[in-house]
Amino acid sequence: MLQLAILHFSSAVAKSFELPRLVLRTSGVSSFLAFAAFPVLQQKGYPLDQDSQLEELVPELPPLRVKDLPLIKTNNPEALYQLVEGIVKETKASSGLIWNSFEELEKPELATLMQDFPIPIFPVGPFHKYFSACSSSLILHDQTCISRYVTHVWRVGVQLENGLEIAQIQRDIKRVMVEKEGKEMKERAQHLREMVNKCVQ
Repeated sequence: MLQLAILHFSSAVAKSFELPRLVLRTSGVSSFLAFAAFPVLQQKGYPLDQDSQLEELVPELPPLRVKDLPLIKTNNPEALYQLVEGIVKETKASSGLIWNSFEELEKPELATLMQDFPIPIFPVGPFHKYFSACSSSLILHDQTCISRYVTHVWRVGVQLENGLEIAQIQRDIKRVMVEKEGKEMKERAQHLREMVNKCVQ
């Protein structure tokens, strides 16, 4: 049986029919690790909604800062933490985990995941490369984590922060289009593209 991770409650159906159950995550590994850390971060007292500490690094999730963590607005945070705990628990109890990622892109994150999830892991993405008409839009909580990876891990782009001031936008465009840093970003992006194409052939 193949199930989306968020539908963790359907694991009872697989158990009742004695079926192996694979869990499908359509997001990347880094995004999931940040999402799955919600309960632990809450217990450690991380201020997920306090502006004063947004720039602080989260030691449990390098290179993320507090402001890079997924922010899900809810009137019932306890229910959210219970949902996340259910997803994590039932994912760990599954027969395997399929990811929308590939090893070369998220190698350290996959290593962390393999330590925490003692099940077979299959990074078979990027899914959008299989479907030419598929939108590449991401839900907001994935975007916050991914933008930090784009700028600080993969280093293939810039992140516009602190409002959209025209002078800063001009500087960032110049960095990308004219300066040596932009050329290096393009080379790294081309290398990632080649790895993606190799993965899906």
